Amino acid sequence: MYRLITRLITVLWVVAAADVEVSTVSQDELRSAVIVNQLLLSQQTDILKELLNNTQHNQVFPGPYCPHPYTQVLDECFYLSTHKLTWEKARQHCQGMLGDLASPKHPYALKSFIISSIGIGDDKTVFVGGEDESKNRQFKWLDGRVIATSDWSPGEPNNSHGREFCVNLYNTRHPVFNDISCDEQHLFACQYYRPKAN
Repeated sequence: MYRLITRLITVLWVVAAADVEVSTVSQDELRSAVIVNQLLLSQQTDILKELLNNTQHNQVFPGPYCPHPYTQVLDECFYLSTHKLTWEKARQHCQGMLGDLASPKHPYALKSFIISSIGIGDDKTVFVGGEDESKNRQFKWLDGRVIATSDWSPGEPNNSHGREFCVNLYNTRHPVFNDISCDEQHLFACQYYRPKAN
């Protein structure tokens, strides 16, 4: 097959370069080359269709699952900052990395990732993508899901001093979430969201 395709390309190139009439090329050679080309295109089309179906069905893409500098944690991609920012500046930072503050489906997997990255300690709280945007004690993730009551640390959210409208993760607590002032500076976790297959 490869020889026929090479011959077809050579023949077509010679025809174009020499301005030779197509009638001087054997019709059998052209017919054979076209048939081979059609077979190859048909095979390639079948392979691409199968790959596309598998990709759409599994919503996974060939190659690395999470782009650098994100790390795969179960079926999510996270990045843990090495510097502290306010919640809003942390969100801007994450968006600049084509992500957003983390809205984890598996909070304890994120907690384990954080502990394995920076250790454990009271000073190692991490902003995540939860907030009480309307300031009515209805905390939601940035993707719109309500934060599960079972994921709040005991006594939380408590709106201490009437100014706690953002969410952080305490790696020393179980359950892990706490409401906190958005103006404090903390480490933060970003999350990359893979594009959905169409």
